[in-house]
Amino acid sequence: MLLWSWLIGFLIYRHQSESWVWILALVSGGFLISHYDLGVCVYSGYMYTLAVVVIMMVKTLPAWLNKISGYLGDLSYPLYLVHFPTMLLLACSGRTAPSWLLVLGAVIMTLLVYHVIDKPYRSKLKKARMVSELS
Repeated sequence: MLLWSWLIGFLIYRHQSESWVWILALVSGGFLISHYDLGVCVYSGYMYTLAVVVIMMVKTLPAWLNKISGYLGDLSYPLYLVHFPTMLLLACSGRTAPSWLLVLGAVIMTLLVYHVIDKPYRSKLKKARMVSELS
């Protein structure tokens, strides 16, 4: 499994401009996703490989997608903070909920936390830091 991870990363790095490598990465990713059992709570090493491939592909995105990538990156920490408590609350509500609903709940809470708490306070801290540096 480690050889697979290394090999796909090596091929993508060495042949960034060649389309066959991207086709191989996409087909491999599709295979891994289609054979991944979403009902199991055990992490699959192949999913980590797919994540690395996607991250490497982001490196070569057109410039107009940088803003979207930056926004998704800004959401990653609030998602990290709220995903488990949100999913736990929804799962323990006494009703059975499909996994897509748990994910949707985590995403909605992430957006709320980011826009209501994280972004405004980050802006205030940045202004306070600038004022203290000027003094």
